[in-house]
Amino acid sequence: LIKSSFLKGYKGLQGTSMAAPVVAGAIVAVRSRPACRNKTVAQIESAVVALLRRANDPRGNRKIYEMAGTDIEKAGAVMLARIDELQPARLSELAAAAGVTISTASRQVSRLVEQGYVARSADPLDARASLHRLTPAGRGLRGRLQRAVTSFFEQALSDLTPNERELLGDLLTRFVQGVLEE
Repeated sequence: LIKSSFLKGYKGLQGTSMAAPVVAGAIVAVRSRPACRNKTVAQIESAVVALLRRANDPRGNRKIYEMAGTDIEKAGAVMLARIDELQPARLSELAAAAGVTISTASRQVSRLVEQGYVARSADPLDARASLHRLTPAGRGLRGRLQRAVTSFFEQALSDLTPNERELLGDLLTRFVQGVLEE
């Protein structure tokens, strides 16, 4: 088992029969084991569930936000990323991209505007609508968040050899593609 400090402190599956592939709540590489489809599938399922639980925990990204020097809420960080990707963007586009209702997107964007990370302007094609863009402060925060995420994953993968990282990247990409095709 390759140990990792990724998601340190997560107690999800520790102490259960599914704890072997999970170290402090993280997906980790495991030595080859005798082929046992059900056990292997159960290990993968448990590791993915632990990772998803941690990612969906409102406190789950606290370390990343601390590394970026911000106290932004998770929903705000997600909306900041959608604005960065789509700008200039209408509220309806942002809501669809973030997978939230327009009223939820409106609250999130309004908070980002109040914090000085997003600017609102009239849509030249439709005066009833607004367009949203990152401000210089918003671009700075977005950059810090991206660097913090990269650093977080580099730390999480630090116990893996370059070959193991490449293998994990290839297998995880194939796995995610398979899940998304379902």
